[in-house]
Amino acid sequence: MVYVLTNTRETEDDKSVVRKSKPILGELANAIDERLYYYEQVIELCAKKLRVQLVVMGNALAMILS
Repeated sequence: MVYVLTNTRETEDDKSVVRKSKPILGELANAIDERLYYYEQVIELCAKKLRVQLVVMGNALAMILS
């Protein structure tokens, strides 16, 4: 589960007020969670492709050096 927080002030003109966090709920939190999941999947796919390329390059280099 992912929690998303936003910072707000008590009043807009009082900059000395300590910020407090309020949870963002509902559709916005779901949309953010879904987008994060999508990017995690994209990163994982790219990592898998990179691992395959490294193996292929390693094999090619081993053949050249042997």
